Amino acid sequence: MVVILLLLLCSWLSDFDSPLLRAQDALARFRTEKQRYYDARSGVPCASLYPTLQAHRFTYRAALPDYSSVRSLFAAGQRGDASNLCRSGAVWLRYASALFRPLAVDPTSLAPELLDVWDGQAALDQLRDEFGVAGWPPSSAAIEQQAHGAAVAEVLQRHVSDFVLHFTYESNRIEGSRLSLADTKRVLDNVAQGWPYLHLLPPALHTNAHEAADHFRAWEWLEATLLAAPPVPLWNLTEHHIRELHERVTQHTLAPSSAGAYRTTAIRVVGAALVAPQGEEVDALMLKLQHWLHSLEEPLGQSIARHAAGDASLSAAATDPYHPVTIAALLHLFFVQIHPFTDGNGRTARLLLNYALVSSGFPPINIPGGGDEEQRYMAALQRCSTDMDAQPFVVFVHQQMRDEASGLLHRLREAKKHEDNTLEHRPQGANDD
Repeated sequence: MVVILLLLLCSWLSDFDSPLLRAQDALARFRTEKQRYYDARSGVPCASLYPTLQAHRFTYRAALPDYSSVRSLFAAGQRGDASNLCRSGAVWLRYASALFRPLAVDPTSLAPELLDVWDGQAALDQLRDEFGVAGWPPSSAAIEQQAHGAAVAEVLQRHVSDFVLHFTYESNRIEGSRLSLADTKRVLDNVAQGWPYLHLLPPALHTNAHEAADHFRAWEWLEATLLAAPPVPLWNLTEHHIRELHERVTQHTLAPSSAGAYRTTAIRVVGAALVAPQGEEVDALMLKLQHWLHSLEEPLGQSIARHAAGDASLSAAATDPYHPVTIAALLHLFFVQIHPFTDGNGRTARLLLNYALVSSGFPPINIPGGGDEEQRYMAALQRCSTDMDAQPFVVFVHQQMRDEASGLLHRLREAKKHEDNTLEHRPQGANDD
């Protein structure tokens, strides 16, 4: 009887075996051709290999079974008897493991390796417990808290007010901007006042000045819309939001017809190993990204609730496959893999990363440009492109969160120590009047 049941199960799965096997074979050919493409970049012109590479990419995706038919089968199996559920569940699990493989989507395989989650979560817990700092921006009560004195409040206030300046400077620096931090501050100060800013800089830096101004306005738009209380949860982020954000990021550097519009042609990412999808694939991939975000409502919502309530133990946080920082990293990674716009993808990706973090109750991070951290950032992104391995980038983002939280915690403790020493050495009888 058992043998008969196994034979029936195998026959039920046979309709899906061939497409999945074809997909796996196509993926192997795609990886081989991709390596040839990279090897040829330093030798013969690689343009001749590019069409073959894209053909293998298309073959892989076309070989996969139709998502809606597999999903329908699974739903029907849930409504049927145990044997149908067994059949549909087996098909669904096998299909899901291959569906997003070009984008390395499986977060459950990433979490156990994220040892840096432990240190980052510990620093975030200490910020909350010692200084009442949680989420972004820190509440006015936390900033004005008199229990720790004016020095602590000043450090917190400066941390908040300086963030957008440093974020804009570093994000644009990663993209090759030649503006100094001082120049960026002058531009943003004028933008905040509604004043012109191009006269502050020589003509050769006008494009960089526009990029700084647009990035600043894009962050302001995020704070005023998607991050306004209550923030729009990540699972409700839509393609329309992403297009609108990109339109602001490139308002003065792209033609109006390109700002906020998906590209329709092929694109080559200069200085990166990424082979971006063809233009005709972008719409479907961005819709797939939106569907993935919508699927996170329950698991990500539960993870956010645990962190907000302080119920996420260190051990649980380090093994949570839907940890908000992990999901924010994957959003950035998938967006960059698609590269949906003609320009401004990197800046938009980092804005989306910080939107995902802040909307989930975490502070934003700032990836430094022009040094070792930028090299680690780019190397982690390229690992996904060359090896289809998302883990290095997810680990990198967790490390940035750890460094961000630990750095702020150190500065606040130093300010409190200074405040305590000042009070200790104050002459007896002195007061604050």
